[in-house]
Amino acid sequence: MTEKTPNQPTGQVTKTAPALKAQVKPALAKKHNTVSKIGLLALLLSLASIAGLGGLYYWQGIEQESKAQLILAQTKQQLAVQQQQIQQLLTQQQQNANNQIASLKSQLQSQQANKITQLETELSRLAQKQPSDWLIQETEYLLRIAVRTLWFQQDPKSAISLLQEADARLKKLSDLGFLPVRQAIHQDIQALQLMPVIETQDLLLTLMAMDKQVPRLPLAFVYLPASVEPEPDLELTHSVADWQSNLNKTWQLFIDDFITVRDRTTPVEPLLSPQYQQHLIQNLRLKLQLAQWAVSQQQSLLFSQVLSDIETWLTGHFDMQSQFNQSFLEQIQGLKTQQISFDYPSSLSSLPALTARQQIKSQVIPAIKQDVKSLAPNAENNLDEAK
Repeated sequence: MTEKTPNQPTGQVTKTAPALKAQVKPALAKKHNTVSKIGLLALLLSLASIAGLGGLYYWQGIEQESKAQLILAQTKQQLAVQQQQIQQLLTQQQQNANNQIASLKSQLQSQQANKITQLETELSRLAQKQPSDWLIQETEYLLRIAVRTLWFQQDPKSAISLLQEADARLKKLSDLGFLPVRQAIHQDIQALQLMPVIETQDLLLTLMAMDKQVPRLPLAFVYLPASVEPEPDLELTHSVADWQSNLNKTWQLFIDDFITVRDRTTPVEPLLSPQYQQHLIQNLRLKLQLAQWAVSQQQSLLFSQVLSDIETWLTGHFDMQSQFNQSFLEQIQGLKTQQISFDYPSSLSSLPALTARQQIKSQVIPAIKQDVKSLAPNAENNLDEAK
C-alpha cells in the first residue's frame, strides 16, 4: 500500500512501513552482520519521518473536519434564524390579512343589513294596502263592465266611455308600471271607434212610434183612369148665327148632369171594405212589431224583408198623394239602410293586461323576500371562502 505525502513530488510513491519491513527482513536474514549502525539509523529516521507524515495528515484531517463542523453549525444557526424571521413575517402577514378580512366582513355585514332593512321596508310598503289601491280596483271593475256592455248590450259607445274612465283612474296613480295596461286600453278604444254603432234602442223606439201612427195613414180612394174620348167643347158663343150649336151644347150640359158614360183604358179599382181596411191596418202593425223583434234578435235578413213588405203595402193600398204617407214611406226606406247586427268581440286586451300585472306583483314580492333572506348567508359564505 502506498500513499502520498504533502511534500512529495508528483509521480513519486512512498512505501509504507509494512512494505519496508517485508524487504528488510530477507536482507537481514542474509546479512545479519552487514547492517551497520548508520543504515539502522537511516531506517529509523525513515520510519520516524513516515510516522510524522502520517500524524501530520491525521491532524490535518481532524482540523478540516472541525472546520467543516463549525461551518455546518454556523450554517444551521443562520438557517434557524432566517426560518424564525420568515415565520414571524408570515405570522405578521396572516394577522394583517385576518384583520383586513374581519374589517371587510364587518363592513359588508353592515351594508347588507342596511340593504336588507331597506328592501324589507319597501316590500312591506308594496305588500300593504296602499291608499291608491281603490283606484286599481275601480279600474278593474270598469274594464269588466266595459266587456259586458260590449258583449251583452252591443254598445261600443258605452264601452268606450267606460274604458276612458278606467284610463283616467290609472293616470291618477302616476305609476310607470301600469303604462302597458294604459297602452292596451287605448288600443281597445281605437278598435271600438272603428266598429259600427248599432242604435238598437233608437231603432226600437222609432218602430214603436211608427206602429202608433199606422191607424192615421190615409187609405187609397177610387181611382178613375183617364178617358180615351176627348172632352167636348160645351162653351156657348155670343153669335146669333150659332144658335143651333148653342142649343146642342145646352142639351148636352143638361144630359151630363144626370149620367155620363165614357170609355176608360183600365178598369176602375173599387173601394176597400171596412173589414178589409181594418185587417190591412192590423197586418201592417204586426209587420212593424215583427221588425222590432228582428232588431232585438239582430236578424238582418228578416228585418230587411219585413220593411220591403211594408213598403209594398203602403204603395199598393194607401194614398201616396198624402204627405203623411210619403213621410211614413221615407222613414221605412231610411230604416232599410240601418245596420242592426255586428260581430262584436267578447273580450278586450286591457283586462288581461291588468290581471297579468297584478299576478306578477303577487308572485315577484315573495320571490324577492326569499332572495333577501338568502342574501346575508350567501355573503357570509363568500367571505369565509375568501378567508
